[in-house]
Amino acid sequence: MSGDVESMGRDGFLDADDFAEPARPLFSGDGGGLTLPQRIALIKLVKQPYVSAAEHPEEWDTLVGSLSLITNRLHDLLLDLRIDTASKVAYKVAATLTDDVAAPSLLRKTRWTANQTALLVVLRERLRLRAIPADPVYVDLEELVAAMTTLLPAHVDESRPAKITAAALDPLTKVGVVKPAPGSEDRYWINPVLESLLPVSKLRQLLDALTQATPPATDDAGYGSDPEVDLGEAGGREGARNG
Repeated sequence: MSGDVESMGRDGFLDADDFAEPARPLFSGDGGGLTLPQRIALIKLVKQPYVSAAEHPEEWDTLVGSLSLITNRLHDLLLDLRIDTASKVAYKVAATLTDDVAAPSLLRKTRWTANQTALLVVLRERLRLRAIPADPVYVDLEELVAAMTTLLPAHVDESRPAKITAAALDPLTKVGVVKPAPGSEDRYWINPVLESLLPVSKLRQLLDALTQATPPATDDAGYGSDPEVDLGEAGGREGARNG
């Protein structure tokens, strides 16, 4: 990981909560205590996998200036806040409840297929190997296919790795893990937020799981079993309690 991930708190930041004026009502009967920018930052945290300084500069500035207020609101929802101070990425996790507490979770886990997990491993490894941490990392589709070929079980159809890679790229693009490079259909930017969401310890677990995966039983599969990876829990329908 590029930097320490802090639990909720003020480490490294001057919390403007102590100096802020009371929030004005935004609608009739409004009893909320957050300003509009604070509410927007909170909504982004709950709805999206992460908030980063690079992609959400306004929400990031609001967040680090209002850590106590926004963290407390997350706690009301049984959520906690994690901040990677080096990468300037914030994301929510389910709060670890005491053993005598049972409650539903606002979060729902995204279960990636084994092929998508393999691609996540490839992308995360490319980030890990970059020479200068601050440099953007781009990768060609051809490179991804070549890397996936080394992870996927051998197949007589040489076109399978390309098809599997293309199919796995689509959902990862939708959540922002990769983004098409400007002016190119076959070149992608790897979002450095992946370093925070998929630390090296988890990367090693996934590599072990993938190398032990069962070969596919049909021509349509990459792996026969799915190593589990949670990447960017999302706000949404009620799910099982997470810890």
